[in-house]
Amino acid sequence: DGIRDVAVTGVQTCALPIMMQSKLKLVAGTSEEAKRTQMELYEMVQRSRIPLADTAQLYNRMVIPMMKIGKTSGETMQAVESMGLALKLSGATAQEASSVMLQFSQSMNAGRLNGAEFNAVAEGAPIVLRAIEAELRRTGQWGENTTETLKKMGSEGKISAEIMAGALLNALPKFRADFESLPLTVDGAVQ
Repeated sequence: DGIRDVAVTGVQTCALPIMMQSKLKLVAGTSEEAKRTQMELYEMVQRSRIPLADTAQLYNRMVIPMMKIGKTSGETMQAVESMGLALKLSGATAQEASSVMLQFSQSMNAGRLNGAEFNAVAEGAPIVLRAIEAELRRTGQWGENTTETLKKMGSEGKISAEIMAGALLNALPKFRADFESLPLTVDGAVQ
């Protein structure tokens, strides 16, 4: 995959593989919207110190299912940031983060979190499960206060894309605040 830099106001800002840029253009609709989305992604990863390519890929995978449930591209961007911060806060390795992002996006496309996707999130980003529990409480859909109940709800297909999206969007302020308290690591600075 070739890499192309995007220049904005004469300053070279970020590079994404050409295929990723093409996918952004497909979901954005126009070259201008794709460039704007790419710049938003770049600014987000600079703040959150998460890999650009993984973040862009997660955005591409989530934007259509998010729109199907009535969310905007801006809300998709926030959900992607929330997931990235959750992975950082959970201490996920790059491989775990990649797996969780893939499994989570697959569950969004399927319309529910269950099976292997549930297990991947539980292992790689348990903080997301806590956010889902909070969302279930907020929406009045939560019964008993145990992880076993959440796992049962997942196995029954009761953790919908709407719940997952709401969980990420509503947890974002807390994830941002918690992330601000993390020390800057060499790995984070390189990102």
